[in-house]
Amino acid sequence: MAGSDFNINQIETWPLILRLATGCFLVGAICYVSWWAQGEEMQDKLDNEIREETRLRKEFEDKAAQAANLEAYKEQIVELESLLDAQLRQLPNSNEVANLLDDISFIAQDNGLTLASIKWEPEVQKEIYTELPMNIHVTGTYEQLGSFAADTAALPRIVTIDKFDLSRVDLKDKGGKVVDSELLDMKLIAKTFRYNETQAKQNQQRKQRKEAKR
Repeated sequence: MAGSDFNINQIETWPLILRLATGCFLVGAICYVSWWAQGEEMQDKLDNEIREETRLRKEFEDKAAQAANLEAYKEQIVELESLLDAQLRQLPNSNEVANLLDDISFIAQDNGLTLASIKWEPEVQKEIYTELPMNIHVTGTYEQLGSFAADTAALPRIVTIDKFDLSRVDLKDKGGKVVDSELLDMKLIAKTFRYNETQAKQNQQRKQRKEAKR
């Protein structure tokens, strides 16, 4: 084929060597693009596999640590249950609740206070206990009131002082003039708690299950 017949826009006029070279180049380019696309897909898949492996390894390490501490957790649960039982035993039963007002009245008198009034307020039902508020009104010196509060909190059964209000007692002389006084009025709400019987039975069953596992 004469060189004058070569036309770049007509492949059939190209020399054989050029057509072969061009064909090899195009095949190579197609193979490279295919390899690159497949490589990207494989790299994404590999990255996903690495992330999944990292997640599973972390999950395994966490579960292995939990398994290693399982016995310690069991001991802590037993200890917490024992502590709960000890606290629940400090809640007054029905007979002790009935005598609690007498005990607090005695504490007030023993500390030299004047007990103006003491009475139960309406009960407040909670999930595992019943809240029993007491409205108390006493009069005495600051030291006497402090001792009364401390002795009340030290009762064998749980009694808490929820809130209180202090005010000075005005004393008047024979002429009706207000004189200084060391006496204070204290009105307070003290609370004790009664253990609900239903929860007591559930705790007993829990204790029996715990003993059976030993």
